[in-house]
Amino acid sequence: MLNRKRKMIATCLAACLAAAPFAGQAEVHAASALLTTEFQIANLTYADHTGTHKLQAPPFLYEQSVMIPLRALSQAMGAKVTWNHKTGTAVIEGQTSGKLTFKPGNNNVYQGSKLVTKLPAPVVMASNTLFVPAKGLAQLLGGQVAWDAANHIVRITHQSSEMDKLTFRYHFDVSAEGWKGGFSDLPVDYNPDIYDLAYKRELIPLQDNTTNYGMKLSGHNRSDDLFMYMTKKVAGLKPNTAYQAKLRIGIYTNYENESFGIGGSPGASVYVKAGILDKEPAPVELKQGNDLYYRMNIDKGEQSEGGAEAAVVGNPIKAEGSKAGYQLVYFDYSHTAMTNDKGELFLLVGTDSGFEGLTTLYYDDITLTLTS
Repeated sequence: MLNRKRKMIATCLAACLAAAPFAGQAEVHAASALLTTEFQIANLTYADHTGTHKLQAPPFLYEQSVMIPLRALSQAMGAKVTWNHKTGTAVIEGQTSGKLTFKPGNNNVYQGSKLVTKLPAPVVMASNTLFVPAKGLAQLLGGQVAWDAANHIVRITHQSSEMDKLTFRYHFDVSAEGWKGGFSDLPVDYNPDIYDLAYKRELIPLQDNTTNYGMKLSGHNRSDDLFMYMTKKVAGLKPNTAYQAKLRIGIYTNYENESFGIGGSPGASVYVKAGILDKEPAPVELKQGNDLYYRMNIDKGEQSEGGAEAAVVGNPIKAEGSKAGYQLVYFDYSHTAMTNDKGELFLLVGTDSGFEGLTTLYYDDITLTLTS
């Protein structure tokens, strides 16, 4: 019986640790590194060093040029974009390019009143999106372009600056973006039928929502102390280097402050925790008395107390308790994080529960900022 239940927990945890990144997602995220952005003809998503993102209109071929959204590529390469409604022009400002002006229907690029270059094809406005030739824009911003004819993919690479502030955004509207989920502080031979553990990407249960996805973490606390978590590896950083890290976590919750349940409040007795580590957080089997339990391999603390490697950042309580339905609440965590010898960091977000009932939360809009 014990072996059968161990197989069941292994199967559940294996399923919860699913969620591979988007096939085209770049895994190099580093200061002083070569960063890659990919666009595919007719694809409404693109991938850069921060993850996979949606486009309002897809790239296309025009006059033998690959036309890509100006704003998407500019921002991926660290340039600021503004639109001048009065003149009908777009202005981008990069570290090395200065201010450059583009106008729909024109292939001239200006810096002030000076003509800088002529693009291989004119700028095109389509579906309220400004498209420019990939090669022309990338080179102006200091990047290199490669064309994958077999897959109709254009890859733009550029060298990040030593002083770059790296920002990583995870919205989960396209995929799980490499995040894994898991559970600990429960018996190894637990009964899956009563714990109701779930980790998967789902539409957030908001009225008329058909596009906004989040990562659902759900579980029934039957062991007095259930920890539900998500973790993500950030690779390609400088090895053995300290980064000033800021993590902002968006969670959709349906729990009020003044509510009561078994063992405590569904909101106030559940504690959101966060950590940024140099090793991957994972559950391990530990013996307690005559029983085996899953415990984390890092010090996260217990319930309302933080640990050496994770801190309590709040409770999943709605700001407007009287308003029905799920609401988005943000939690902030700052930490001086040291990468390992492979140049990796591991993000950890989750909840430590003292509420002995079912908790269901949706994680969305997670942002990591690193400054070396």
